[in-house]
Amino acid sequence: MRTDVRRVITGAGSVLAAAILVTGVAGAAHGADANFSVGTKEQPGYISYAGVATFIGEGEHFRVVDNDEDGAGVRGQVFVEGTLVSTVTNTGGYGHTDSVDLNITDDKDVTIKVCISNNGSIVSGTCREVAGQA
Repeated sequence: MRTDVRRVITGAGSVLAAAILVTGVAGAAHGADANFSVGTKEQPGYISYAGVATFIGEGEHFRVVDNDEDGAGVRGQVFVEGTLVSTVTNTGGYGHTDSVDLNITDDKDVTIKVCISNNGSIVSGTCREVAGQA
């Protein structure tokens, strides 16, 4: 009887190990070509998400969108492994998108930051950032 119990437990352990292996492989692939966005913070005179920056992993595109008719621009930045690699300042007005194509090696740590830019100056308290992987 004990032999049967051990075989069942060993069999269950093998299934669990296989499930962990498959999950681990799928999890590693998930980081490649990730998409992530971040919006500006609300401050007096500026709504939340007045500006949005988006990183698109497939092709490494970075977009900065102005979502409000507040008269200000939006500045987005991309950092790879902590080093600034691109700054996009969108001064095109409400509804306008500025973008840049980047060349970032897969699985690198990428942080994007977005802020309201008024007459070339960053508006204090409006910046947000988010991290992901290329």
